[in-house]
Amino acid sequence: MLEVFHFITPLQFESFQSQKALTQVLNTLDTKYSYHILPLITLATTDAAYHQNIDSETHILSQIDYALSLDFVAILSQGRYLARKFLQAMQEQVLVRQNTYSDLMVEQVLNDLGADLSMFAEERQNNEISKLLIKNQQFANYYNISKNPSAIIFDSNNDENGIIIENFVTTNLDDLFNQYLSTQQTTLPSHLILHR
Repeated sequence: MLEVFHFITPLQFESFQSQKALTQVLNTLDTKYSYHILPLITLATTDAAYHQNIDSETHILSQIDYALSLDFVAILSQGRYLARKFLQAMQEQVLVRQNTYSDLMVEQVLNDLGADLSMFAEERQNNEISKLLIKNQQFANYYNISKNPSAIIFDSNNDENGIIIENFVTTNLDDLFNQYLSTQQTTLPSHLILHR
C-alpha cells in the first residue's frame, strides 16, 4: 500500500491543480493507497502562493489560508474523503470563482456536502486542531520540505526508501509512480529518493 503525504498551500493554484492531478493518478494505480493532504502555512510557501491574481492583500490571504487550513483539519474528523471534497469546493469558490471567503460560504459548502455542521463547529473550536498544523510543519521540516506543492510517497513493501516530488503539476506522475512501484531501487534522480 502507498502512503502519500501531500503538502499544499490552500490558496495556491499549483496546489489546487496538483491535488486534482495526484488524485487522478492514484485512482488509476493498481494498488491501494492512503492519501493525506497536509496544509503547510509558512512564510516561504505563502510568499510564492500570493504572487497570483487573487484580488486581496498578502496579510489577508495569509489569514484566509490559515482559517481554511483549520477548517480542513476540523472536517477531517468526518473523514479524509469529505475533507478533500470540502477543500476542493472551497478552493473552487475562492481561487476560481474569486468569491470572498466567509463563515457563510464554509457553512454552505458543508451543507452541500452533507457534513455534520454541529460536529464541525465543535471541532473548529477545539484548540487541538492548531496543534495538528504544527505537527504538519514538524513533519515537513523532518523531510526538508520547503516548497508547495510537494509530496512524499512511501510504499509499505519498502520501508527503507520513499520518494519526494516537488512542483509536480507538470511531472509525469503516471511514470513516476509506476517506476517507483515496479523497481523500488529505482533509476529516479537521487534527489527524489528519501531514506527513512
